[in-house]
Amino acid sequence: MNFSPRVIRHKDAPTYLGVNINYFDRNIRPDLPEIQFGQQMIGYDKIDLDRWLDDYKARNGRPGKGKEAKKPIRQKSKEFQVLSCVEKPGGSTRNLEAKEFAKAVKRAITTRR
Repeated sequence: MNFSPRVIRHKDAPTYLGVNINYFDRNIRPDLPEIQFGQQMIGYDKIDLDRWLDDYKARNGRPGKGKEAKKPIRQKSKEFQVLSCVEKPGGSTRNLEAKEFAKAVKRAITTRR
């Protein structure tokens, strides 16, 4: 018979909820009824943990991103003309002659809408 336990031990409860032990002890544990077995074992009802998470999600959850938000926004690609005297991307245009630079600026302006 394969089944999951209904009582979750204190050391396993933070992992079940996906938080660390310090966060669990400080923020979650005070809201939960504890089940004590023997002298040392403390556990929590799985239903109480699920109920706490459902309540937390209702108060703090955000709506998921739909398929529309996942699609990248495509923009028309802009074509840039490469200047002959700039040897590498990001290179300086300082050495361009004024006439050639003026032509490049004119071409860039006229190709825009």
